[in-house]
Amino acid sequence: PASTPAALTVAAVDQSIARWAYSNWGACVDVFAPGVSILSAVSTNDQSTALKTGTSMAAPFVTGVVATYLEQHPGASPGEVQQLLYQGTVRGSVADDSQGFGTMWPSMNPNLLDVSSTPNRLLTSNLMAQTVLVPGQLHVNATNSQPHNVSVTLTQRPKSPVHVNIS
Repeated sequence: PASTPAALTVAAVDQSIARWAYSNWGACVDVFAPGVSILSAVSTNDQSTALKTGTSMAAPFVTGVVATYLEQHPGASPGEVQQLLYQGTVRGSVADDSQGFGTMWPSMNPNLLDVSSTPNRLLTSNLMAQTVLVPGQLHVNATNSQPHNVSVTLTQRPKSPVHVNIS
């Protein structure tokens, strides 16, 4: 599917936010998502689980984010969803794989796979934080205790001073 420009291609990272050594790489990758040691259902019985690894674990993470967004915005176009995903990523945060099979940074070392053409965008689960807008105030309620980025864009010049309080 990565050869289809309209497809959203997902690569996997491990717990230390390093590219999983066997993950997709290159310009065809759109986003990275958690994909190593993910608790998953298995076919043994209805209650069985196991830790699984791979892009097949990272892709459902992205699918869940998209499904959550589409639930609230059922008329969103594929382009809108793709832009939302890109805006919800943390750029430049994915490190080289821990096994040394490749580097996210340009390298002249012929023994090292140069995967620097891979867009370095990590999708986080905080993408869908709840927001409440009150004149003069923006409240963001995170769904967990993990830190997350908040971006506010002013669409017109404010008539009074803008203050940002972080707690």
